[in-house]
Amino acid sequence: MARHFRREEEVLFPALLDAGGPGGPVQVMQMEHAQMNDLIEQLAVSVANKNSKNYGGIAETLLIVMQQHNLKEEQILYPIADRILADQQEALFTRMQAV
Repeated sequence: MARHFRREEEVLFPALLDAGGPGGPVQVMQMEHAQMNDLIEQLAVSVANKNSKNYGGIAETLLIVMQQHNLKEEQILYPIADRILADQQEALFTRMQAV
């Protein structure tokens, strides 16, 4: 998941913004990436502390956030990127693969 986030944050999001794409969806994705990273850190703490009760709740929250995030990517962000960045897709794909 960290690699996916880096690819978007280092390549896709800047390309969208540079091409004049809407900042709102990018900001939402960035906030959700931070939220998911925080939840993953909380999961690690729960595992280290052998706290299965907290782990279950955090894991459930992470799953919900991930599902909602994926829907937003598929239904909002990626269609915008396909439209705005159509002429750059091959170059962006190459750059994302390098991350």
